[in-house]
Amino acid sequence: MDKITSIFLAIFLFYDVWIRMSLAAGDGICSAMVAGHNYPCEEHNVTTGDGYILSLQNIPFGLSGKTQGQSPPVLLQHGLLMVFLFNSFEYIYYGNDLPMILNFDAITWLLSPPEQSLAFILADNGFDVWLVSARGTKYSLGHTSLNPDDAAFWDWSWDELAAYDLPATFQYVHDQTGQKLHFVGHSMGTLTALAAFSKGQLVNMLRSAAMLCPIAYVGQMTSPIATNGAEDLLAETLYWLNIHEFNPIGDAVAKLMLHICKQKGVDCTQLLTSFTVDFDHIFYDKFTKGRLLQQIEKLTLNAGQNCCLNSSIGTVFLQHEPQSTSTKNMIHFAQMIRNGTIRMYDYGDEKENKKHYGQPIPPSYNDASTWLSNSPNESLGFILADNGFDVWLANVRGTNYSSGHTSLSPSDSGYWDWSWDELVAYDLPAFFQYVYDQTGKKLHYVGHSLGTLMAFGAFSRKEVLNMIRSATLLSPIAYMGQMPSPLARAAADAFIAEDLYWLGVKEFAPGGGAASKLVDDICSKIDCTDLDSVITGPNCCMNSSEASLHHQQPTSTKNMIHLAQMIRKGTIAMYDYGSEDENKKHYSQTTPPEYNMTSIPNDLPLFLSYGGKDLLSDVKDVQTLIDTLSNRDPDKLVLQYREDYAHLDFVYGYNAKEVVYNPLMAFFRLN
Repeated sequence: MDKITSIFLAIFLFYDVWIRMSLAAGDGICSAMVAGHNYPCEEHNVTTGDGYILSLQNIPFGLSGKTQGQSPPVLLQHGLLMVFLFNSFEYIYYGNDLPMILNFDAITWLLSPPEQSLAFILADNGFDVWLVSARGTKYSLGHTSLNPDDAAFWDWSWDELAAYDLPATFQYVHDQTGQKLHFVGHSMGTLTALAAFSKGQLVNMLRSAAMLCPIAYVGQMTSPIATNGAEDLLAETLYWLNIHEFNPIGDAVAKLMLHICKQKGVDCTQLLTSFTVDFDHIFYDKFTKGRLLQQIEKLTLNAGQNCCLNSSIGTVFLQHEPQSTSTKNMIHFAQMIRNGTIRMYDYGDEKENKKHYGQPIPPSYNDASTWLSNSPNESLGFILADNGFDVWLANVRGTNYSSGHTSLSPSDSGYWDWSWDELVAYDLPAFFQYVYDQTGKKLHYVGHSLGTLMAFGAFSRKEVLNMIRSATLLSPIAYMGQMPSPLARAAADAFIAEDLYWLGVKEFAPGGGAASKLVDDICSKIDCTDLDSVITGPNCCMNSSEASLHHQQPTSTKNMIHLAQMIRKGTIAMYDYGSEDENKKHYSQTTPPEYNMTSIPNDLPLFLSYGGKDLLSDVKDVQTLIDTLSNRDPDKLVLQYREDYAHLDFVYGYNAKEVVYNPLMAFFRLN
């Protein structure tokens, strides 16, 4: 590193030390950024469940003073990165221009003049404004037992921001105001919110959410500097070098950035087009609309082709940036770019993942993830949306993101007292009614595996028929008596689920505990080397980037008993309580009532797609189902048979769009 660059870095290090000393002296964002504009501002702190002490600021009202009544609270959550470039001709020469990656904090919302900064604008319009700085930023460097010099202080990614920071902040503001919150997020601030919302968190304290530059799926990101950084394992390299704090002014980060800037297709002389991050939403200046950002005080601030960035923020920005994040957080983002998915941090080792998550791959953040797990051009949820359909995804009870109840918790045995009978009687009708009420239109339905069994059960009982236009059933499950899956049949014949129930295990969690031990016992007798193939069949076309454990969500042990009863008996009947007296108590008859497939209306359009290699939806069982539907109107039953497909290919197959989804959409358009 040459002398001029060393001086430059020393200047930034001075700013870093100066701000930390100011904090120690009791100064904060209120005194630095708000008081000078004569707005009221209070400093607050909140401690997260894992010990981080976050800085919050409250601007309770604007320059016009308090309004009558309670002002609605708004929480503003900043994003992650900004990249800027010091021009080699006017400022620094370091082989090429020197790119810097910078991290935001709550000052994001205060950099422009008051009439252009969202925090001040909201306060002047009667809102009670709260600003938060995420862990690791300058104003949130506290911890109950760690300090930023400890590697463990930086052992987090945005998973922890979603699990700890945002919930702690929401709870604090809710407790302080006694009201539900409006939320505004930018960039990473939207990602953490979407992740928390997908897990059912915060929604009881939320009034609305505004997402600026929303970040969720980043697999198609076109920024060459970001994609090259991800592909070159830039963040992983730092981590392997035991650099746990991703310090944008550190020598290691600067050198690795320069390595990327020398790669083909990456022109860092114009980071305006090399790193695409849109900041117009935050730094909007009505006087500069329609022109690109100009050099400000010999600084070329680069954030994509921002039309309307306020040129007055340069000096203030220099006083309060750059900031650090964790290297682990950068790795997590790189994983998302490479994989195109929204899932938790991947520890890169099945044993480590299993230790943290109870399964060998990280859980997805969107469980109706079945329909979203491949890239957008391979995932049915996205494909339908891109083809003009209004897509709704449902998660049945007991799965990660449908674990709520009005009076029970998943730790209560009563919470798990259900089988797919209840999914037919309650869950599916509730889903249908909600979407019908929201849209005012009859629905097309797509089910896979258990989702088809639920639908057949409901249709046979004449439920939801007044709200449905057509139904597509992929890997249809109804009759299961001829199922050839060795693991499923062995488990049914050995009464595995019943054993768990008698042991008091009411939640069937495939990833660990008693269920895993019993499966291991069965696998000692059969070859479970490829567990998915043993259960579902040899899937021909699974996307290799998407390991198949998306489908391993919790269910009730009672549900597993019900499915085992179907395998052993070959019938489609309600849950058998194993006693004539118990059955009579529930059904007023000594045997469980059957679901009569011939009762499904003949004029309901059905599209059935099944595979020759499927060990759960076996061809012989599907043929039995088709035989019961044989009296249907000729144009109301469409059958598709894929000889090479097994159970999971229908939702995770890389070629499913061409061979299954396009015919499916054509069927919808005919109905």
